[in-house]
Amino acid sequence: MLAISYDKGKKAHVILFIILLLSVINESMSAILKYNNIPIRLNASIFIVINNILWFFILYNVSSIKKSLLLIVILFFLSFTVYNLFLLNGIKEFNSYSFVIGAFLYLILFIYNCSSELKKENLNYFLSNNFILMLSPVLFFIGFSLLFGFNNKNIHKIMILNRFKLYDFISYFVNITYYSLLNVYIYREKKLKHVE
Repeated sequence: MLAISYDKGKKAHVILFIILLLSVINESMSAILKYNNIPIRLNASIFIVINNILWFFILYNVSSIKKSLLLIVILFFLSFTVYNLFLLNGIKEFNSYSFVIGAFLYLILFIYNCSSELKKENLNYFLSNNFILMLSPVLFFIGFSLLFGFNNKNIHKIMILNRFKLYDFISYFVNITYYSLLNVYIYREKKLKHVE
């Protein structure tokens, strides 16, 4: 669906295409590594860093936040992830702190952007396609931050309704929401393209 409405002229389309492509590559590599009994921690750690940076660049291209502020946040996040990769979690562990810090920074920037639009009384903004795009990873970041933030693998195994592991429940819920919102964004972009 994205390929149909993909517009190379719009940087947000290019970045979103890269995010989705990297997600497919990450899932494929993870499946291959798991099949061969190789840990996926480093692969997942690299993916979450790139994924978070790409979402910051989505904000950079479609939000009203000052570009200089976003560049400072991106540089801070990159510095933290390097520090985390070599000194905190290391390369042998999943870099959960990087995910949580990246998610937290994204949420702060998202809320800041929304509040600045509210101050301008720009209520139509909250119906815009750019808002849907920026909103799509919010629940993804919140849900997985709750799982990874405590750095406790036992949380993942908690059973809900004696049927689902907490990790699976949150994973399905946030991914369905995330990809549904991205599909709404893509569909609306496609409709806008045909109107033009």
